[in-house]
Amino acid sequence: MAYAQLLSAATNIPLDRVLQKIENMGDAMHTDAEMWQRIALFGGWKAWELDFDPTKIKRDSIYNLDLDLDLDLDLDNLNLNF
Repeated sequence: MAYAQLLSAATNIPLDRVLQKIENMGDAMHTDAEMWQRIALFGGWKAWELDFDPTKIKRDSIYNLDLDLDLDLDLDNLNLNF
């Protein structure tokens, strides 16, 4: 991105804006982005301005296992001799 800004300043060709737009479109296509974040990213806002980090994996999606274990433990029938 720094090279694009340097080239943009030297040649008056807005390559930095093109690269930023490509990055924003990639971030907007991310599956963790909410609808309002996608609209803002397409509109030109940066991901950090929206508090959206596409590289960070949400913990909820990792630890959300929803295991429904139907355990019926009958502790009265265990022969435990202490």
